[in-house]
Amino acid sequence: MAQNISMRLVVPSRGSLPNLEPSELNLPSHFSSSSYHAHPERVAADPQESARKQYLAYRALVERAVDVFGDEIKASLWLSRPCADLEGKSPLQEAQKLNYSSAEMDRLFEPIFVRIEEGIYW
Repeated sequence: MAQNISMRLVVPSRGSLPNLEPSELNLPSHFSSSSYHAHPERVAADPQESARKQYLAYRALVERAVDVFGDEIKASLWLSRPCADLEGKSPLQEAQKLNYSSAEMDRLFEPIFVRIEEGIYW
């Protein structure tokens, strides 16, 4: 007998997300902006820092989608459904494939968001 499995994407409300400043991110003691540029492998190798960056990139994607669609439910649906511009994958699948890299996500999603805002397609 087949089981019906449903998936629900929870989009946190804007007020429920913490507004983190770089000073509040509990960065490793060896971290500074100059050490990041001199030794990016040190920061990238820190799993906590990597997870923090991924969370912030995910949060930015969700907030941008809510801004574009004007509604958390519509944004949630768009993020979780297959998208023709993404070769049938959902935006969240593509974000995960990009390892939540904010630069890569901006490059991929911003043109789509602009078209949606301009009413070129939805």
